[in-house]
Amino acid sequence: MSFSGSTLLAMVWGHPVSGLSSAMLLEAERTGARCSGVHPAGKCRLITNCIIYGPYGHPVARILKEFFCTWFDTLAELVTLKSHMYSDLRDVWLNTYTEMCVILEGEVDTCLFEFRRSKLDQHMKGILSNVLGMLLRLGWDPMHVDLWQNPSGEVYKFRAAKDNVAPLLYDIIDSYNNLQYPRAAQHYDGKGIQDGIEWSYTLTVMYSWRKSKDSWVASLLAALETLMAGAAWPQARVGDIFQDQPTICSLCGEYRADSLHEYWNCAHVNSIQDQNISRSNKLIPKANREAVEMPCYWLRG
Repeated sequence: MSFSGSTLLAMVWGHPVSGLSSAMLLEAERTGARCSGVHPAGKCRLITNCIIYGPYGHPVARILKEFFCTWFDTLAELVTLKSHMYSDLRDVWLNTYTEMCVILEGEVDTCLFEFRRSKLDQHMKGILSNVLGMLLRLGWDPMHVDLWQNPSGEVYKFRAAKDNVAPLLYDIIDSYNNLQYPRAAQHYDGKGIQDGIEWSYTLTVMYSWRKSKDSWVASLLAALETLMAGAAWPQARVGDIFQDQPTICSLCGEYRADSLHEYWNCAHVNSIQDQNISRSNKLIPKANREAVEMPCYWLRG
């Protein structure tokens, strides 16, 4: 596994030099989701990894951090011990960058979104070409060894090899996550995720519950993680997959018990004498209006 407190998958050992294929990153995602503790049936692996390990701590995020930290450590050593070679490095970088742009033929490399082979795979040999290839696959424009532009157009200029690269690493991981959001939006009740997720707000309740020592919080936390990961199974979801199963709500008899019905519209649930339910009933009209375009917000949390 590749999460906090553990080691990297054996398949990615030495990846800064040998390179990382889309298949390796896909397997890292899958392994992280399998080890998350969230019910495996029906969950979205990207969101599962982000809510369990954090948007900057999930398996692929850790791999990317190690990958680029190794590059900057190597660059710092080169500048310190063999500063006369830096101009040669700039030339090699520019030549390799130009060759890779020709190979891509002006197209955007979508291999990390679709998890398929890239045109660049067979041309990535050694740490320099791997760094260039990874940046291009993430949608960056690394025009020079010390000048990189992210997908939003923001430019990073390195004045020295030992510059603080933490903001850059977070931006690179954001680029990977942003590539995955459109795929996650296709998951059950995932529409809206394609526009991005504000993780600082989304995970606030979850983080506070994880710090609680009350025994009753554990079951609520597990339910919240299941819901956010898209692993909840309203009766309508079951019936849509298994034709011999009913879609009727077992509590109120409504014909189609989808997630909107179970969480907001079930008369039986809304009548339960619980302050969390009674206080949120005023939001029912808004939930019904907005859940069509933003089910990720109203039905996944």
